[in-house]
Amino acid sequence: EAIAQTTEQLSASHTQEIESLRADMERIQAEADEQREVDISRVTNEMNELHGAEVEKAKLEIEQLEQRMASHNEEMARVRSEMEAMTQNTERLSSSHVQDLHD
Repeated sequence: EAIAQTTEQLSASHTQEIESLRADMERIQAEADEQREVDISRVTNEMNELHGAEVEKAKLEIEQLEQRMASHNEEMARVRSEMEAMTQNTERLSSSHVQDLHD
């Protein structure tokens, strides 16, 4: 009977330890899950902020390129206009020169 009583006490003690370990394991798992969610949320926020900053940087670069293109187009139009004026002037001078040679 003493052996049975001791076995029962050990079994009860063992069951309590297992329950205590199971509770600790569940608590640790819950803490790990919560930390993982916090980490995922933090990384997601950081990535969204970085992406937002990269998008804004790209928009600024595009705007700068569009301004440069507009400036180059204006310069090209100016040069084209000057070349047309020079061509007309050259044609006029050439025609005048030919006229002078015939006179």
